[in-house]
Amino acid sequence: MKTVLGFLVLLQATFSQGLQSMCNATQDAVCYGALGGPVHLQLIRDTTGHEIKLYSGADRIKSERVFTLKNSKTVFHLKTPSLRERWQFVPENGILIINPAESTDSGMYRVEIHDDSTGKSEGDHVIQLIIAGLACTRQVPCHVAVGQPVSRQLMVNAAGYELKLYNHTSRREGMFTFKNSKTVFHNEFNTPSFLQRWQFVPGNGTLIINPAESTDSGLYKVEIYEDSTGRLVGEQEAVLNIAAPVSDVDLSISCPITAERRVRCSSNGDSPQYSWSLDGRALSGADAHLSTDNQTVLLKGNVIGQLTCTVSNHISTTSITRVLFCPDILVISIIGLCGCLFLCVAVVTCYICRKKRNTHTLAETNEC
Repeated sequence: MKTVLGFLVLLQATFSQGLQSMCNATQDAVCYGALGGPVHLQLIRDTTGHEIKLYSGADRIKSERVFTLKNSKTVFHLKTPSLRERWQFVPENGILIINPAESTDSGMYRVEIHDDSTGKSEGDHVIQLIIAGLACTRQVPCHVAVGQPVSRQLMVNAAGYELKLYNHTSRREGMFTFKNSKTVFHNEFNTPSFLQRWQFVPGNGTLIINPAESTDSGLYKVEIYEDSTGRLVGEQEAVLNIAAPVSDVDLSISCPITAERRVRCSSNGDSPQYSWSLDGRALSGADAHLSTDNQTVLLKGNVIGQLTCTVSNHISTTSITRVLFCPDILVISIIGLCGCLFLCVAVVTCYICRKKRNTHTLAETNEC
């Protein structure tokens, strides 16, 4: 049951709200908790006259029983020392307390409730527990704009733990190590320019990158060990993608003497994706031919209306709209013909004027 911690994007340079540690799990629920912090699960409101069984796993056949409450007595069945030290069920209020939460606590759990005297079932429900939530993984990267601050909460409190952070370029010792309340950055990551942007805050277990650069993109892995025993209590992986938002969108329309008009959309930014709409509806094959990258369209026939190009990437979205207007071939022909006639008239007029001037001059010469 491995959980991947997510990067929390701070678009306004403020910390995100912490994960809620109390969850109403009296019915089917998804509950989140922070690694290293306490988690409270309300399994039942009143345990009086009830027998409660908690199983690890949603499958009735393959699941393992975690504990049983009967006659106001709680018996844990799993022999894992770590779980028995960290897990506690309080019959007085029906709350299961996990403190501190570990990544291995994540998973599916099933609660069965029976009448204590008759053994009759009074219901069961499933809980999905995620330590900690807001996850991004190899398959679902975290996307952040270049220049924005980024924060990743590795755990609630790093006191009593050793942390190691790795990325796809770091050597065996990793990017940095936190141990005995001291953070040490290693090798090429121990430079003034890098240390100005990267900071680890032990008090709240948060890694801060400010401002983020495109070179910060990549796969990251965190290993967390118990400081006193050296026991691995959690490991997480996440992909961070730092990219430039789309901007400066432009739409160009060419009107050739053919029936198809060529429209091209362009923009700045990393990995832009293009989509088109005409008068608020998606542009269809009946309206135009799309290029393979969707950046250029060839409009068919006399398609008119408001054409919108929308450009987006994982960071931002923007659009531009233009009213389609191209004079048709007849209008273009008439304009061209008028231009030619005007030019011919001008040439003829100029010729006649010059001829008259020459005739007038010759007459004056003869009189002399």
